[in-house]
Amino acid sequence: MSLTTSSIYSWNGASASAKSNIMSNTTRVSPDLLSMPNEIIARICNYVAVHDHAKPISNLRLTCKHFYAPATKELAQKFLSEPHVMMNRYSLEALVEICKHPLFGPHVRGIAFESSRLSLRLFDDIHYRLRTSLTDKDLVAMTQARKQMTFFLELYEQEQSLQQTGEASKLVREACSLLRQYRNAVKMALTTVGIDHNGPYPMGYHKALTQFICSNGNGLSNFMAAKDVSSTLLLMLEASDASECEISSLDIGAWDFHHYDTCADLSNVRIASKVLTALTEIHLHLDPGPLQDGLDRILEATLPFANRLQKVYLEFGQDAESGLSRSSLSMLASVARILESIGSDELVQLELNITTFREADLLKFLGLHKKTLKQVTFQDLPLAGSWVQLLSWIRDNLSLDKLVFLCVSEFDEHDLDERGYGKPTLWFRGGFDIRGPTAMRPALDKFLAQKRKQLTGDEDHGLAEYELDYGQPRVIE
Repeated sequence: MSLTTSSIYSWNGASASAKSNIMSNTTRVSPDLLSMPNEIIARICNYVAVHDHAKPISNLRLTCKHFYAPATKELAQKFLSEPHVMMNRYSLEALVEICKHPLFGPHVRGIAFESSRLSLRLFDDIHYRLRTSLTDKDLVAMTQARKQMTFFLELYEQEQSLQQTGEASKLVREACSLLRQYRNAVKMALTTVGIDHNGPYPMGYHKALTQFICSNGNGLSNFMAAKDVSSTLLLMLEASDASECEISSLDIGAWDFHHYDTCADLSNVRIASKVLTALTEIHLHLDPGPLQDGLDRILEATLPFANRLQKVYLEFGQDAESGLSRSSLSMLASVARILESIGSDELVQLELNITTFREADLLKFLGLHKKTLKQVTFQDLPLAGSWVQLLSWIRDNLSLDKLVFLCVSEFDEHDLDERGYGKPTLWFRGGFDIRGPTAMRPALDKFLAQKRKQLTGDEDHGLAEYELDYGQPRVIE
């Protein structure tokens, strides 16, 4: 209600009883917060939940019973839809409690597992401070280091016990059984991203590790090391298998892999087909380390059951020992195993980034899925073979709606050194993004003709039109 000059004068000249009536009517017209419709309260909770952390909405749900249900719903949808857990009893028990909760549980759509484990660098750091305190005869520092060393050993023992006794598998299986009651296939993610002061942190991380003090300046990243990728994936799959909780998508990310774990025991790998028949997407972002530790064998044994896969994204970095610009026989073998294991008859989208491929392996894979493939992306790929032959085959055999091609290289598998490594040669620096089946053949014909001119030494080849624009390929329609 706006106040005009005349209304102010009317108010000043009104009697006391008239003013009382006006105030009474105004009070009845203006509703208080808690008497607002449920839709408005839900909108308020949604607004509060847009923050990047859960504390504001978590605090709001504890204010009163009117806000408890809608705020709990927003908390669950925004922050608990994919709980992030680690190999820690508190973390896994919290996962079970979230899945069991009548308001949280129905909103859980996936589980993210942290495959990192306690780092021995942390133990070395504590040992260094203990040795320093002994030299300096600092009793306070000595006591603190001794307590932290004891706590580290307790946590380390708990990690080993959880996995070796099967307790971790039992807790994850219980969580999956609870999720199965909601009849939703779940997203499974496995990460080994560097844990540092920027997060994100798995549940239980702060509770377990904030008691440590890093003296070498490395911060929180000194606490965890990337390893146990294969055994963590087996735990995820076996828990889903035992609970018959279907998996809708699988996302595995293991970059900056500086540790080679012992290979997981693959002799008894048996993942029921029912668990993976709902799998429609798989995203693999991997360094060679996890693959060489047995991850490729696990995928080879389980992916054949995923007969409804529609989207496949593969990004395999090169061997850290050989450098990012080199390719190796071991990577070619791992990639071939994974490609051969994908037998879905519904594959629509394939995206390959960085990964080293043999032309023969890629042609075989494309041939098996040529009836369904509609979108293909090749980016930063070293190919053991000929891109001219591969693109010519794609032009003649695939009916694509989209083909993205940029920054690729070639190498001769027979020219690898005695250790099985080789350095690819840049074959095409630019890029193109062909849209629509009618544009596909003429666009590829033109590009291949231009590339053949360049290969014969003709400087008037015309490939400059494919230069990248801020890293983006030219769109051809």
